[in-house]
Amino acid sequence: MQNARLVKHILVCAVILIPIAYLAWVWDTLPEMMPMHYDMSGKVDRMGNKQEFLLAILILCGVNLFTYLLISNIHKIDPKRAKAEQSAVFNKLAVGVSLFLTALSVIIILSGISNGEGIAQKAILPLVGLLLAFIGNYMNNIKPNYFAGIRVPWTLNDENNWEQTHRIASHVWVAGGVTICIASLIAKPEVMEVLMLVLIAIMVIIPVGYSYLLFRNTKSQNQ
Repeated sequence: MQNARLVKHILVCAVILIPIAYLAWVWDTLPEMMPMHYDMSGKVDRMGNKQEFLLAILILCGVNLFTYLLISNIHKIDPKRAKAEQSAVFNKLAVGVSLFLTALSVIIILSGISNGEGIAQKAILPLVGLLLAFIGNYMNNIKPNYFAGIRVPWTLNDENNWEQTHRIASHVWVAGGVTICIASLIAKPEVMEVLMLVLIAIMVIIPVGYSYLLFRNTKSQNQ
């Protein structure tokens, strides 16, 4: 078991390093000015030099590694998970988020090679939608913790509230993520900007609102 975990960690770390290796391979072909920031529609709104671009990729890879280690070791550092064993759900989420950040880094590099035209605009939002749907798929199985999920006072203080809220959130996030992915492929950028904000607001408000109503109902029944 320990050997299998070690192999998995090594493979994930190798994946995390792919953008750095790829950037080193294409470094001499990169233009002097690279896209550094994108708006909600995936269009470039700030440029920077190659050194600044390299620093951004290194930081993104560092964030990727930190996030992977954090999610996969929640059971060691979270007071609510301190007595629990390593969770298969958190391991899957850690790998999924790591793959997303790696793919995002590669897309950013490809966008830089093409001078920011087309690739990021067509790929980033669909990728975000898939990530949200992926997280939603596992939300129903996330146990109470202080790092991931719908972490409001009513869910953190009531395990039943947590379970019911995340059951609803799972459906909402999968539907919202799939909608974002599909809509970003067919909707105009200006429409997608508004739709993205609306969908994310719905994905947050519905679970939090449901959690509060459940808290109120439970409180009234106990009085």
